[in-house]
Amino acid sequence: MCGRYCISASPGALSERYGISTPLEYHPGYNISPGTKILTVNAEKQERSAQMASWGFHSTRAHLLINARSETIRQKPIFRYLISDHRCLIPASGYYEWKNQGAGKYPWYISTVSGEIVSFAGVIRTTSFGSETVIITTEAYSSIAHIHKRMPVILSRQGEDDFLLNGTIIGLMADLLTSHPVSPNVNSPDIDDPALIEPWQEHTIQKTLASHNWQ
Repeated sequence: MCGRYCISASPGALSERYGISTPLEYHPGYNISPGTKILTVNAEKQERSAQMASWGFHSTRAHLLINARSETIRQKPIFRYLISDHRCLIPASGYYEWKNQGAGKYPWYISTVSGEIVSFAGVIRTTSFGSETVIITTEAYSSIAHIHKRMPVILSRQGEDDFLLNGTIIGLMADLLTSHPVSPNVNSPDIDDPALIEPWQEHTIQKTLASHNWQ
């Protein structure tokens, strides 16, 4: 799954990258969690636009639906009409995943080698709660499967329009991704700091495994 991510880009950088006017409500975030309003990029008649949407669908369950599996999204009643007509891009600098080790878990940060902005594939809907979006996930690339078996669908730059206009998924090449352990401070969604994405020393992780509540 994908339950936490980072978008460190400025409004100007996003406007240039996607050819959109960035909403005034947007601001960079290094520890974005479900329920937060996030930036989405949409397309209608080949014209891109941007809006803020809450991350997660309200449902009859007690928790938000924050991800949709690419393998079944066209069969699930809650998602199948959205993947046909209400697709979106979710700009990101990278995302966090928690790796099982011993009796606990510890966080890793996954991003591109170049550090460029990427687009997660998503779907979006409008409800009485306002606009809501979820991130589409897929089986993790072998290079990062040791961290977690699932990952967001990260579109190639050339594949962004294909997804928005046709629903075709062309993923980013696996060798363009890199990963490293990060501070356990990312476990708290109240902490939002650039230091969260910096590498965390392995020996420090080992010392702190027993003293932190891991997500």
